[in-house]
Amino acid sequence: MDRTFLIASFAALGACSIPSTLGLPCEVDAHCDPGQFCNAQDECEAGEPQMPLPTMSGPPPTGPMTMPTDPTETSGTVTTL
Repeated sequence: MDRTFLIASFAALGACSIPSTLGLPCEVDAHCDPGQFCNAQDECEAGEPQMPLPTMSGPPPTGPMTMPTDPTETSGTVTTL
């Protein structure tokens, strides 16, 4: 191939800009450009992902919840020297 043609081809490729993934469908953050994340609507969004609120797992607690009446009270045997 002609060397001039190769140089012109690479120069033309360098001038092309790759479109942003902003707003495009995605399944994981890796499908989006750096600085973007895959949001709940499965679209690339700019910024940092929002951390989901923690949720409790398991059944809710049942029965009365009591606190000790005297926080200095201990159970068991105390030995003095």
